[in-house]
Amino acid sequence: MKETIKITAVGDILLACGIESLVKRKGHEYLLKSVEPHLNISDIVIGNLECPISNTGVSNVNQESVIARPNTLDVLTDAGFNAVSLANNHMMDFGISGLQDTIIELENRSINYAGAGIDKKTKKQPGKISGYDNVTFLSYYGRSKKNQGGTNGAEKNRVLADIQKAKDENKIIIVNIHWGRYNRKLPQKHQVEFAHQMIDFGANLIIGSGPHVLQPVELYHGGVIAYSLGNFLFDHTINDPPNPDTQLTMMLNITFVKNAVKNVTIQPIYINNEFRPEPIEPDKEPQLFKKVTSLLVEELNTYESDSQTALILLTRKKHFRPIKTLKKIFIPSERAYPLSFYFRSFIKLINERLSAK
Repeated sequence: MKETIKITAVGDILLACGIESLVKRKGHEYLLKSVEPHLNISDIVIGNLECPISNTGVSNVNQESVIARPNTLDVLTDAGFNAVSLANNHMMDFGISGLQDTIIELENRSINYAGAGIDKKTKKQPGKISGYDNVTFLSYYGRSKKNQGGTNGAEKNRVLADIQKAKDENKIIIVNIHWGRYNRKLPQKHQVEFAHQMIDFGANLIIGSGPHVLQPVELYHGGVIAYSLGNFLFDHTINDPPNPDTQLTMMLNITFVKNAVKNVTIQPIYINNEFRPEPIEPDKEPQLFKKVTSLLVEELNTYESDSQTALILLTRKKHFRPIKTLKKIFIPSERAYPLSFYFRSFIKLINERLSAK
């Protein structure tokens, strides 16, 4: 068992759309060539795989579904990725068959995974990383659909129980969680509170994804919380409207010595218009470099109001669909948050508006 382990964590990886087209034109070695030297010095390289990998062509969801062909995974294997999280909002775009194909392709390439499974038992299994028996990674998104396969739900009590169990086994615990709101640069209050609970229960590293933009990285009680690592390998042109902030990202490097966090550093990254991540050098882009590295904080004392977030979630004019909105609130399997969260948030919002008058 290695006493010193270096982990590099990155954000969302979407191997579909423009990424897949670029692989066809220029080969899988081209995309990550600029960052490969940074990745190759780590023992564990982990990211959020935000699309199924399959040759199937029948979507399980809608026109926003995404899928990548198996050869695109070679982009990750060549760059040294040995772990991915599957718990996110796109992994089930092509149903259980798409997920099953994804798992087969990952196993064929010795890429470890967690966060989804073809039945209710396997979707909850912790991820193991070959050669690192003292490391486990847990992966969560949304709410579980009972008695069936799919992604692993992020119900608080079960997440904390999983962390406690792994802690009892004296392991380094990585928690991947897909959460938060698109394009928001700060986490919500309930996320900060939940992240702190996870560290207090024994997690060492929390890797957040979902907003597609960077959020702070907090050092808390000996642990590391990356609230959102933004995008990493992603076709940013699919955003409507495009958001330049989705092109700014990082590689988060954490060194563990005897299962404890010893060092944390950030390598700022810019995703160019070919969707290639490129290191930002301090002597060439000092302001941009500082903008990203300054996200590492000892204590996070600013966050978004939960009530404001609920209002944004339910009343975005561009995407406002009354039936879908009602489903998100009243149908348990469709909810992003517990019903009590919405009611509590609206009460807070009313009080905030009344006190402002």
